[in-house]
Amino acid sequence: MSPQTKYSWIAALLFSSLILSAGAQQTAMLVDAPFPHVHAVDARPGKIDLALWSADATVRALDVHSTQRFLRHGYVEEIAPRAMTNTPAMVAWESAITIGFICSDRWAIRHRRRRLVFVIRAAMVADVVVIAQTDVHNYRLVRK
Repeated sequence: MSPQTKYSWIAALLFSSLILSAGAQQTAMLVDAPFPHVHAVDARPGKIDLALWSADATVRALDVHSTQRFLRHGYVEEIAPRAMTNTPAMVAWESAITIGFICSDRWAIRHRRRRLVFVIRAAMVADVVVIAQTDVHNYRLVRK
């Protein structure tokens, strides 16, 4: 993995922790007010939802394939532990992340949490971009 990719991961983690800590501080300042009861809505996923979910599942499947491929060619994984890079564990991990994104997106849609839907979808888009960069990097390593 190139230093640029490693530093982009570190920057993404720092940025997300900064956003989470800022959100926690703002919610601590809010007064306790009655929360309106929101009835769940049975909203069907739209074309954008399906495209985003498919993109996330596709780049994660390519991540498993590209990682296994470059490990077979003698390269070493720098981020994930060795136990994580065996195929069943990596498939389970990537599937769990994809299912978590999809379920949290569906829950936020059903409960009319528009801001949360926006945050989840922004995280999914960022995730797709970062994982796609990693996939391209892994495939380029094997070609050299």
